[in-house]
Amino acid sequence: MLTIEEAAKALGVSKDTVRRRIKRGDIEAQKLPGPYGDTFYIDEKHLAEAAEVVDVVSVSRQLGPQEIKELMQAVIYPLQQEIKELREEVHSLQGEIKQLEAPKRPSLWQRIFNRENNIKNS
Repeated sequence: MLTIEEAAKALGVSKDTVRRRIKRGDIEAQKLPGPYGDTFYIDEKHLAEAAEVVDVVSVSRQLGPQEIKELMQAVIYPLQQEIKELREEVHSLQGEIKQLEAPKRPSLWQRIFNRENNIKNS
């Protein structure tokens, strides 16, 4: 005889799934007194039969307004903030690149010196 936990491990499903299958009658189990109250026990031969049963249930559920708000606060808003910070960083880097690519203008003193030299040489 197996406990619900042992049966769940053997079937590769959760304990709740085993409980639901017992309740539906898909798995035959006996309720026996245990140290903490009545406990379901499953005969291994019944477990082998249950292993052949495959459940596929399509669950479609729409989110309510509160769930949408929580989802946005938990996921979407932080992503929007991260995108904003990344855009600011890109903008800053673009400014730095422009400065590096800009031709170096001579200082005011250098321009005056060059102009005086050009006048003297003419």
